[in-house]
Amino acid sequence: MANLTPDALADAIAAGQFDKVLAAVDGGLSKDSCLSGRPLLIEAAAAGGTVLVEGLLNRGADVETEAQVSADS
Repeated sequence: MANLTPDALADAIAAGQFDKVLAAVDGGLSKDSCLSGRPLLIEAAAAGGTVLVEGLLNRGADVETEAQVSADS
């Protein structure tokens, strides 16, 4: 399950399918991965995913992971 594409990961978060996201993390996806330049933890919070935020934190997500900024922004 760690092989979710970025689009599938975003879709799962948007659809509230937090179990899929946590299964991907448990399967090897970095708990500190970035999606669209923002850490999963921020994406989860933005989506109102309390369960996902708690799940990521319980798995050791780094609350200080910063968004990835491109050189031209």
